[in-house]
Amino acid sequence: MNGSKPLPRIAQFLQNISYGDAIGNNVLAIRDTLEKAGYDTEIFAETIDRRLEALGISGIRSVSEYNDDADILICHVSVGWDYMLTMNTLAGRKLFIWHNITPPHFSEEYGEARKASACEKGLKQVHAIRFTPSLCLADSSFNKADLERLGYLCPIHVLPILRAAEEPAAACDEALLSKYRDDGTVNILFTGRITPNKKQQDIIEAFYCYHRFYNPKSRLFLVGSGTSDPAYSKAIKEYPAAIGLDGVIFPGHVSDRQKAAYYSLADVFVCLSEHEGFCVPLLEAMQYRVPVIAYDSSAVAETMGDAGLLLKSKKPRVVAAAINRVMQDTQLRETLVANGQERLALFAPAKIAGKLLAEIAAFERYWKREKTIYFDVTVQRGIDRGTGVQRVEKEELRCFYKADGTYKTVPFYFDEDGRGLFECETGKQIQPHSGDIIYSADLSLKATAANTAWLDRYFRKDGVAVWFLAYDLIPIQFPETCTDKTVLVFSTWLHTAFRYSGIISISRATMQDIQNYLAAHPRLERNKNLRLTWSWIGCDFAGQAGPQKAEAAAPRQEADGPQQPVRLLMVSTVEPRKMYGQLVKAFSLLRGRNKPVRLDIVGREGWKVEETVALINDSPYLNSSLFWHKDGISDGELASLYQQADGVIVASRQEGFGLAVTEGAYYGKPLILRDIPVFREIAGDNAFYFSGYEPEALAAAMEQWIDLFRAGKAPSSAGIHLTTWQEHGEKLLAILTEKQSEKE
Repeated sequence: MNGSKPLPRIAQFLQNISYGDAIGNNVLAIRDTLEKAGYDTEIFAETIDRRLEALGISGIRSVSEYNDDADILICHVSVGWDYMLTMNTLAGRKLFIWHNITPPHFSEEYGEARKASACEKGLKQVHAIRFTPSLCLADSSFNKADLERLGYLCPIHVLPILRAAEEPAAACDEALLSKYRDDGTVNILFTGRITPNKKQQDIIEAFYCYHRFYNPKSRLFLVGSGTSDPAYSKAIKEYPAAIGLDGVIFPGHVSDRQKAAYYSLADVFVCLSEHEGFCVPLLEAMQYRVPVIAYDSSAVAETMGDAGLLLKSKKPRVVAAAINRVMQDTQLRETLVANGQERLALFAPAKIAGKLLAEIAAFERYWKREKTIYFDVTVQRGIDRGTGVQRVEKEELRCFYKADGTYKTVPFYFDEDGRGLFECETGKQIQPHSGDIIYSADLSLKATAANTAWLDRYFRKDGVAVWFLAYDLIPIQFPETCTDKTVLVFSTWLHTAFRYSGIISISRATMQDIQNYLAAHPRLERNKNLRLTWSWIGCDFAGQAGPQKAEAAAPRQEADGPQQPVRLLMVSTVEPRKMYGQLVKAFSLLRGRNKPVRLDIVGREGWKVEETVALINDSPYLNSSLFWHKDGISDGELASLYQQADGVIVASRQEGFGLAVTEGAYYGKPLILRDIPVFREIAGDNAFYFSGYEPEALAAAMEQWIDLFRAGKAPSSAGIHLTTWQEHGEKLLAILTEKQSEKE
């Protein structure tokens, strides 16, 4: 740390801090670490366990004192919490620590409706505030992936839970030790709240098998409170008697000394939980040299490593046999204990504390960067529709966060009533300076135009660059395919964009359309130095494993059988210009001729498509050979559909780019494309093209392509140049920061 400059204040926030709780202990350990490093730090909680009041934890009402730009505010997220929704009213920079919220279905399955509702609400809240933090720390890679699924685009780094320095194992409750020690009984232990995702009933059933078939002189300790799920807790505590099982002990919530005693008594630790964001008890068992048996779910394997027996099945007899094996095989026990000691070293408090301080220091440096890119998320901040536009926006924002050390990225939104541009993180009006950049890929049409006075001030008075991304000019070129309102607000937005630094198009064809529009309207107000350029967008899927570019798909051989259906995929919003009506009718013609073809449509319902929607919904082939995935699917699910497809068809009469073209090529799929300029720009001779707007014309083209495909003669997409999102982001940043070499 640089002692010449004052360190920022750091405050931690959490909904509830409980005595002996893993997250509460994590919060206290973080405070100790920060204090030792010289930070002024404090903890705020809405509910404070009375046993912790002496530790100086503040109530949430005191938070108003923390409202300085230099403050760092750490929010621990593990439950739903209304206060989280107001975090963006505090001026400090936000860092979230994601401990995971249990999926609601666990509670629903066991009748805990109130708990399920709370979990569902919490997940919605976490999604709603996805643009509030500029950094997230996740306890595990499992948690990181979970947060990405919730829509978080800021950097997410894995930092295991920081625990307090280990107390000696001898600090145990002697009365408990005396009660159960050295009586010749095998002690099986699990610690954790009695809650549906922990699956204590599975442990009881496994213990039943072990107790009956292997060793009747055994007992099971299920240590943990059941107050959060009373119905489930009651059922679990009644379960042993219901199946005639003795030897199951429920100590409830225990003190640290009592917990240490149970670990000291344990011969084996068994975890059959189905949802863990980290699972601290695994490390606790290793600390007390207790061999571990655990079911492979969620973050369990990541935390445990090779320091235990990892089970792929938790059938009672499988688990019972594993317990017996650990108890009978001395060498195995010694190996597991030794591996546990090595594993513990990876999570040593001093090591994790060092990583935490490094994250804090890097976070400070990030906010000291001299220049800022303000990134528009006006529309996406309100609702994530999963459209192609929002896909582009998400990938670009990820790239911007990874930019070099000159610029920091700050998501902002336009006020709908023209009152300014506001940071998502702090709710404050942005304060750009000369050299900063305002960039919008959001198509926040109406809100952008409403704030021209602010954009004029920033651009003309403050020397701030203002850039826009253009996807197409379809509302102007094909107004009949859009609503009247869309045509009006799009025209206003485009005319607004002409006033500033530049417009980046997602294809050369779209840039040419803009140039032609300007040439046809010479009297439009525009910046005389307006720059027009283009950059192809990416085609890879974030977080998807596999090669950067798939090999070309092998043709379907006749040996597969003449009736083996050829699978075609079209991916795009269902709207008039996409020509889904022609495609579905052409597909129906082929099916009526007994042609073996399957069609998957991926796209939400758009506008002016009542007739097309009825055509799909009324099709006799729906859900047999025609499938409409209309409610939004994940990148992973979409990637799977691409992989399963034999060909990708794009029937649009006009596109600004055609993301499905390059995504299809990325997965090595042959392409069936309408013959329009932008598709020729992207695919060249590496696709099968068709023309005409009648169903018969498309049906004939599809039939021709199917014959070529079966004969192994369909044009391959292998020759298409593919741009990754990283490459697109790098080019985009080069354009915005004026570092791009003149290659165009």
